[in-house]
Amino acid sequence: MNSKYKYSNIVENLTSVYLSGGEVLEDVHFFRQEAFKENPDYCFCSADTIARDLKKLSVENAEFQAVESGKTYQFNINDRLNGLLLNGLIQLGMVDKEQPVTFDYDNQFVKAEKYDATYSYKKAFGYFPGIAQINLHPFYIENRDGNANVKFEQAETLERAFAQLKANGIRVVS
Repeated sequence: MNSKYKYSNIVENLTSVYLSGGEVLEDVHFFRQEAFKENPDYCFCSADTIARDLKKLSVENAEFQAVESGKTYQFNINDRLNGLLLNGLIQLGMVDKEQPVTFDYDNQFVKAEKYDATYSYKKAFGYFPGIAQINLHPFYIENRDGNANVKFEQAETLERAFAQLKANGIRVVS
């Protein structure tokens, strides 16, 4: 990040906007000018700064090809953001590294009308992210295009999720 803001400021700004009734990123301007002018020490970024610095956290999609069908699927595997999710859970005390955690994984179809959304067997355009949770808290998310079979590359996704837990010294209940 090349600005005078920290990523924690961006998370605070987004949280403040959306939990205070804002609907889009640009609503930060209202809160910056009106709602928080009483607190000059609160560090509010502009919507452009937030968008630019969030874009720096993005990664390119990975492409996988199914051997049997020859179909190609797009996955978005963002280790940095997944690490941020897990570290946030630890910092907030929602995960105790001394106690084994309960692990759960599922894929959930999310309808979307974005340019890269694909048509699904669910008869809609969208994505099919794989979401790993510990103690009911999401800590690892991989976005998959909407037509990816949930079992395709699932073992590899689970390996990446478990590797993140292992790297942070977190044990899973067996």
